[in-house]
Amino acid sequence: MTREIGIFDEDMNIKKMLFKKVIKFGSNRSRKEIEVFSPRIVTITDKKNIIIGNSGDKSSIKIYNHNGKLINTIKQKYPKVLITKEYKKHYIEHSISNAFNDIFRQMLKKNKHKFPKYFLQFSFLFSETKIIYVFRDIPDFSKYKVWAMTKSGKIKKKVIVKKGKCFWIKNGIYYYLLENIDDEEWELFSKKIL
Repeated sequence: MTREIGIFDEDMNIKKMLFKKVIKFGSNRSRKEIEVFSPRIVTITDKKNIIIGNSGDKSSIKIYNHNGKLINTIKQKYPKVLITKEYKKHYIEHSISNAFNDIFRQMLKKNKHKFPKYFLQFSFLFSETKIIYVFRDIPDFSKYKVWAMTKSGKIKKKVIVKKGKCFWIKNGIYYYLLENIDDEEWELFSKKIL
């Protein structure tokens, strides 16, 4: 699959290509393997910038203005975090129980899951006007470690947050939904990051 990220005009004609790369992901049908945690290309925008994060071995976060001019490239040294056996087991069980249909569920049960030794540098990004929030997986399946940094790459804070089914960050506060299975309701929680 080729991943292309660019700026388009109102008629969807490309004005400027910002990123283009062939990405390998998913299952290998010939070997019956499912690759877990393939490097991700994360794209987000805010009022001022287009932000493209590459979570591969040479991870980076590139910041562009809305005309496609490169403003900054952030390269952080993220510590390697080992993917534990317990995490792998929980990940597979969770994937199977939350499969969107029975065909996919059977594929998950039948195929081998191929994990890398370490988690990706980051799973996804979120941005406010002056701050980028870098979400990192950790061995606790129910949580993320979030690095809040300026767009120049200066770390402001690192915090642990619960994973929510749906989440948002506004004015430095992390809002997330968790399902209350007993009451069959969704509950909204928040945690101050900055």
